[in-house]
Amino acid sequence: MKFTHGSTNLVVFIFFVSQGICSFTSKTSKADDLQSRLDAKGQFMLRSEFREYTDLNGRRDIYLSRLRVGLNFRVSPEISVFVQPQFAKTFGNLTYRPVSEQKNQRQTTSGIFYDPDLWVHQAYLSYWLAPSLEFKGGRQTLSYGDELLIGGGLGWQLYGRSFDALKWVWKHDLGSVDLFGSRLVGTDVGISALPQSNTDLFGLYSQWKLGESFREVDVYYFYYVDEVFFPGLSVNTIGSRLKSTLGRWNYRIEADYQNGTLNGTPREASQIDLEAGFLVIPSLETRVSLGAFSASKDYNQLFPAAHRWIGTADVFGRRNIAGAVVKATARVYHQISYQAEFFRLMRNSAGFPVYQLAGTIPIRKGAETDSLDLGSELDQAVRFEVSKNTILLANFSIFFPSGSYMEIQFGEQKPVYASLELNVNF
Repeated sequence: MKFTHGSTNLVVFIFFVSQGICSFTSKTSKADDLQSRLDAKGQFMLRSEFREYTDLNGRRDIYLSRLRVGLNFRVSPEISVFVQPQFAKTFGNLTYRPVSEQKNQRQTTSGIFYDPDLWVHQAYLSYWLAPSLEFKGGRQTLSYGDELLIGGGLGWQLYGRSFDALKWVWKHDLGSVDLFGSRLVGTDVGISALPQSNTDLFGLYSQWKLGESFREVDVYYFYYVDEVFFPGLSVNTIGSRLKSTLGRWNYRIEADYQNGTLNGTPREASQIDLEAGFLVIPSLETRVSLGAFSASKDYNQLFPAAHRWIGTADVFGRRNIAGAVVKATARVYHQISYQAEFFRLMRNSAGFPVYQLAGTIPIRKGAETDSLDLGSELDQAVRFEVSKNTILLANFSIFFPSGSYMEIQFGEQKPVYASLELNVNF
């Protein structure tokens, strides 16, 4: 076949166009393959927060922001890698930058040419060894039950809590079983002749669904050992949790027992937390409930979402404390709901202090009294669903101290907490 100059140009043109189409198709195919393997989700939080004397240290008026983006890449049907970068910042907060091997310098980060760090909240490998058996290794959140003992802060705490952990998950027809181990602190991660001092947490958590009356039946064991901050501390925790809905009634109960040692001294402790509620007006989602809780003087609350369960003013942790609570929630308009909680609080044992939110710092100054009374707290919250993925939250809490013990601690002060928060999920 004879080709003219023009037809040759046409052939060359068609060749290069076809090559370009093939290349584009290949790249498009790869891009489509990447898109099919990658899942991305995110959350942005902006909060204005006011506190007065909730930690016995005056007042704070601050602004907070947090951005989390979760990327899950499926390497194969059995293996995936999850990464969740996080940027969390208190407005105007100073940071520190190294200026030498022995010295750091305070550094402003707002209004100048310097950005704070971007951190990784989670980064782990998920490997399904069998259809019902999963292994997770890396930095990850751990959340169990209502997070009374182990949780990531329920999204409230600015940074959230992550664990460097290895976890096995076995799923069965009636629920699942988790077995995990987490290194919290390792003082010697290199090669050394010196013995290591570590802080570790191990757990076995079994979740079951045993019919409509027992939708959530959990049994667990946690072992916590601290050789760094509290040398000689070891805590065994064994407990159970029940939660379900019975028609318009619902209930929740969790109890556990602890034993262990501190500096060679044996210790025992326990706690119980229960609640029963009734859906009064289903069309308005109006619910009322009564609850009670008690934790003994040596109780170790481990790693909880404490902000939720003993008042949102965050005055107390779960140690040497008991109380009762009345709760009411209702949807007052299509997208607006309201919640109120009233707590009555007391010490469990006279002669021992109550503790601040983390459960390690005692609220104790002045002369000791036999008074068990702590006071009352009123919490109110309004939730506005701006759209499917956008929520506006307003909270106000005030604690009213009473009894001679609290008069010594707080005097005329009434701890107050208020916040306005915007959450956007994408």
